[in-house]
Amino acid sequence: MNASLELITGAAITDQQLAECAVLFSNHYGTWSEHVGKARAGKRIELSSDKLRAYLGSNGCIAVATCNKTIIGHVFATKLILDDECVIVWITQVVTHKDFRQGKVATRLMRLIVDYFSKMTTIKGFGVCTAN
Repeated sequence: MNASLELITGAAITDQQLAECAVLFSNHYGTWSEHVGKARAGKRIELSSDKLRAYLGSNGCIAVATCNKTIIGHVFATKLILDDECVIVWITQVVTHKDFRQGKVATRLMRLIVDYFSKMTTIKGFGVCTAN
C-alpha cells in the first residue's frame, strides 16, 4: 500500500477535507453498542463535518493518509494550552478505512503528529483521548 501522508493545520483545513473525513468516520469508525439502547444499537456512529470542525477548535490539526486521491485514514489532534510554557497535545480521533487496517496507516499518522509537535519547545506531553 502506497499511501501519501499530509499534516494540515488550523485554518488550512478545508471544508472539503472535513467532509471527506466525516465520510470516512461515518463509514469506518464503528457501531453503537447495545448499551445505548435498542434504537441505536448496531447502527453506524456518524459525525458531520461541522461537528468535526468544532472538535478541532482553533488549535487543531489533522494528519491524513490518502490512496488514489481518497482519504483512507486520519488522526485529529489539538493543543491544550495550560500556560505560555506548557502545552499538551491530545490525539482525539483515529480512523482507518477497514480495507487498510493492519497496514500501519494509523501508526504512521500518529508519528506524523508527534514529530510535528515535538519540534515545539512548549510541548510538555502527549495524550490519547479517544473511544477506540
